[in-house]
Amino acid sequence: MSSYFSLACLAQIESAYGVEEGITQLGKASTSITFSASTSSTKDIPPGRVCVWNFPLEIAFKSTNAYGWPQIVFNVYGLDSFGRDVIRGYGSLRLPLSSGQYEKFVPTFIPVASVPLNGFIAVLAGKLPEFLDSRFVVKNEGREVTRVKSQGTVKVKLNIITKDLENFGYINK
Repeated sequence: MSSYFSLACLAQIESAYGVEEGITQLGKASTSITFSASTSSTKDIPPGRVCVWNFPLEIAFKSTNAYGWPQIVFNVYGLDSFGRDVIRGYGSLRLPLSSGQYEKFVPTFIPVASVPLNGFIAVLAGKLPEFLDSRFVVKNEGREVTRVKSQGTVKVKLNIITKDLENFGYINK
């Protein structure tokens, strides 16, 4: 499995330093280690196989306004039973507003065909439904008519440092 990531800034916030998008290294889901909700800080995560990437990102943002807070967009790809690289899940995470260490769980989903026959043909052809724009998951337009299926979870550990948010009226605790 691999993951494509991108950082989406939807308004007046822009990247000042760092990589805004990229692909992680390939990883293989473990057959011996499983994720259990009992070992997690949240009980809402279903059990499943674990794939670890350990892919550090470092980026700095700048703005004169805090509107359009940055989000991380995840596109997880993996091989199907025929060895084809297909989408395994889309997800997004809005970055926390205050400094600190965070552990977040991002639910992922995949689009499904609007008609079952189209879904069957897509599996045979190896062309499963995908979004044309990977940042579609952080936008509101068109999401209400999109059919999706829950697919899994991405665990993200974040170390956030903020600076000068007090200038915009935010209190950083």
